[in-house]
Amino acid sequence: MPSSITLGDYSFGYCTSLASLSLPSDITLGNNDFVSCDALTDIALGTGCTAYELVDSGLYSIDEASKELTLLFYPSGKTGNYTVSDNTVSISDYAFYHSSLTSITIPSTVTSIGLSDYHVFDGASKLTSINVSADNTLFKSTDGILCSINTVDDETTTVLLAYPSGLTATSFTVPDPVDSIGTSAFAETKALTEVNIPKATSQVGQYSFYKCTNLININVADDNETLFDIDGVLGNIFLDVPSLQLYPLGKTSDTYSVPTKFASISPYAFEDCKLNEIFIPSTVEY
Repeated sequence: MPSSITLGDYSFGYCTSLASLSLPSDITLGNNDFVSCDALTDIALGTGCTAYELVDSGLYSIDEASKELTLLFYPSGKTGNYTVSDNTVSISDYAFYHSSLTSITIPSTVTSIGLSDYHVFDGASKLTSINVSADNTLFKSTDGILCSINTVDDETTTVLLAYPSGLTATSFTVPDPVDSIGTSAFAETKALTEVNIPKATSQVGQYSFYKCTNLININVADDNETLFDIDGVLGNIFLDVPSLQLYPLGKTSDTYSVPTKFASISPYAFEDCKLNEIFIPSTVEY
């Protein structure tokens, strides 16, 4: 690659056959330049680079003043385990997108994972464990599942951020005390056919179950006040309006009649489903 080059966003995105890449020392990177480079195993960086560095194959940006690191990308084609470098404060969107790793360890210094926790681990089909240092006060790992811990005015909430896609269990019960399920938390998880949501979980992100192609039932505890299910179809209540949030992609029926309990249908509620016909009752207003 020539020197003194500036890359635009997604410059090498979806170059699925690219296996190695050499970057000059004076390069300026864009956002998400290597997303879905699924065969990439080797990145080289010119000597004397002060803006970026490679640590055990992971590509990091360096804050000029603080010298703190942001993990930009780990080569998707590399297998095994990876420990995020110490002094890393942030992990970027798509950093482990379609990763071939089986486990990832996050140090105590990390304070930010993804922009709105979006797409960081999506499609990492071999990933079975995301581990967090016990000294990290903002994130934790429970049985390899990544959660964030947020404290405001002495009130602590826990968000399930990422369920490793490589886990082979067909059923999963969200543990207490998870208050919400983050955007893309279960994205592209193929093994799950059933997810059980307890009373304490009050919110599910719009893309939490994106491309969960074998998911048949999302079951919600009867005493949950904001979420519910009807025959495994997820609903939520917002401003006293019951809305159909998600029809699981693993259901194989050709037709579906929306129950009259629903007064609205959320955006993307039926995206990529196998249905040929959907019957909407008069109770659905929007």
